Amino acid sequence: MPGGRAWSRRYSLHKLYINRAQSSVSQVGPDWSWPVDPSKYDRSSDLRPDEASALSYLVSRQRRCGHFPSWIRKSLLRLTSVIDAVMTAIDAPKQPRGGVLTVLILEMHQRQTAFWGWTQAEWLEILCASKETYERNHPTVIGDSRHFLVAGMYLLRVFDEFRKLGIIDRTALSCRIFGRWRVEGAIKRVVELIRSWGYGRSKAQEVQWAVCTALLANKSPHLEDLTVSLLEAERSATTVDRHRASIGVLSRALAGLGIIPQALPSRCHNPSAGNPWNGVAPEWVEWVDRWRATSTLQPSSRNRLYSCLLKAARWVTGTHPDCASPDQWTRELAAEWVAVVCRMNIGDWTQKDKKYLKHLGKPLSAKARAHHLSSLSTFFRDIQEWEWIPRRFDPRRCFAAPRSLRALISPNPRVIADDVWAKLLWAGLNLTEADLTTSYKCATHYYPLAMFRALTVVWLFCGLRVDEIRRLRVGCTREQWNKPPPGERGNLQS
Repeated sequence: MPGGRAWSRRYSLHKLYINRAQSSVSQVGPDWSWPVDPSKYDRSSDLRPDEASALSYLVSRQRRCGHFPSWIRKSLLRLTSVIDAVMTAIDAPKQPRGGVLTVLILEMHQRQTAFWGWTQAEWLEILCASKETYERNHPTVIGDSRHFLVAGMYLLRVFDEFRKLGIIDRTALSCRIFGRWRVEGAIKRVVELIRSWGYGRSKAQEVQWAVCTALLANKSPHLEDLTVSLLEAERSATTVDRHRASIGVLSRALAGLGIIPQALPSRCHNPSAGNPWNGVAPEWVEWVDRWRATSTLQPSSRNRLYSCLLKAARWVTGTHPDCASPDQWTRELAAEWVAVVCRMNIGDWTQKDKKYLKHLGKPLSAKARAHHLSSLSTFFRDIQEWEWIPRRFDPRRCFAAPRSLRALISPNPRVIADDVWAKLLWAGLNLTEADLTTSYKCATHYYPLAMFRALTVVWLFCGLRVDEIRRLRVGCTREQWNKPPPGERGNLQS
């Protein structure tokens, strides 16, 4: 019908106009201001006699919340009015709002002080380090009130130590405080930029955590308010390596957006491990830093080699202080270092980190020892080819892993249990399209299902290694290659 097509066209144009309007609002939007002003309320930490009596009455009731008598509402108006205001600001549903009020009533009665005067340690004791502990300490509270209690107290400026609350959804917390569309807009700007640089989905999720952490720490939903000093402080306070790396990626994205003048400098060591240059001669530090700034290896590879070079520098500084520079190394010194590496244990000539204390003194793995030798070989080979030092020995030969060490680097197969092997056989013979991985851009896998089934059968029944499977040529298999000739088939069946 022409009328129907015209109506559909008008509806499509109207929907397009609405989407464009919404996108423009999400990009510009009104400025954000603090939704609750705590200075407008009576923030005395001492409870008045009528407030203490009202709290005692509520605690003695079977249901602490629900319908309050008029004298209870009047006595607790100083405390409940601000809770109602902040719960309305974060759009808390009825059940979590009642849970927040219940927790505050119980804690104020137990401590005999208003929540305005509680210290950060007391708030950490109330909010607990995990959701499970919080629910165990408050068994009578219905609903998930911990998340809303953290957001409300954050807006009241009485608790902002969200970093010490263990695993908490910082994205949901920031959306509850600043508004979902503001936080999603900030995340989208950063994620779209780093995805254009080649970062994958997992790194984008980690950077989303970093964005929300920075916004909460800065108490503002605007990326333009972030500073280099704040990002450096958050990275120093973070103890998880991947979280520190995500803050570094966030700083590079902010520098790419022109928000901060420069990104944070890369850090190749854990700050809890101490100063990595302790025990290293200043000359060695200059040489190694110069090599890392000049090398064309990937940043992760440079960082791994950097720690091994500092370990060698710490050894030569402690045992041969006269060779405080790489240009003073000789073949005899290189051979001595190879012998030291072949007998090296975990913790030798390095900064001792607490997380490695249980492994201290154990022998270093064969692959780790070979990596130490290859790191020195790469370093000396580069600085010799760049003509920074004279060529006194061949790094490839002098730092080559000995035959006894290479013999220890081999596959370590293990026997697969019968029940596990039966499960593998069943899964391989019943492989379906639903078992293949997909991406958010494509609903089907890149390779066809028939190819996966063929590779699965080859892996299960041929006993070939990965490199041997890769070398198989097209057409190397045939159907029933051991089938008997037609004349002999009857004899075999008989």
